[in-house]
Amino acid sequence: MNVLVLVSGGLDSAACLQYYLAHDQDVEALHVSYGQMAEEREALAASAVCKFYGVPLVHTWLKNVVAGHGEIAGRNALLLSIALLRLGSGATSIVGIGIHAGTTYADCSPAFVATTQRLFDLYSGGRIVIDAPFVAWSKKDIYQFMGDSSVVELTYSCELGASQPCGQCRSCHDVRRLTC
Repeated sequence: MNVLVLVSGGLDSAACLQYYLAHDQDVEALHVSYGQMAEEREALAASAVCKFYGVPLVHTWLKNVVAGHGEIAGRNALLLSIALLRLGSGATSIVGIGIHAGTTYADCSPAFVATTQRLFDLYSGGRIVIDAPFVAWSKKDIYQFMGDSSVVELTYSCELGASQPCGQCRSCHDVRRLTC
């Protein structure tokens, strides 16, 4: 079964690539730019991470989808829907997403995955499976899974898209917990 991994350019999606490659899966990556403030930096990080792992990367650009900054309601539902569109209803595949426990985001939970899987089942007849291998893991667990991998330095996680992470957004707070 092929795996399409949603790659944001952050630590979680990089770990997701590493996870499926370690399980000898045939992996392709999908990065979606949807007008987020960090769009440019995330796209660069996603490219660098995929190059590091030797995984083919497909970029999809949507214009003016997001208004404002911070938490983007429906972000993971949008990303998963785009993966479904990319695969088509006849594919038999896994869509990997690097969501994890310990966040306050509504779309980072087993309930979100189960609800979205029911929608995928409607469209694909059960042939496309959403897999969130870290949904019960903390950010620290994911970081430890990555080990001493130099790919961590290639990742980017800040909602504002500044050259240096802002330290204030929820993504930055999530990363900060690694050092606590």
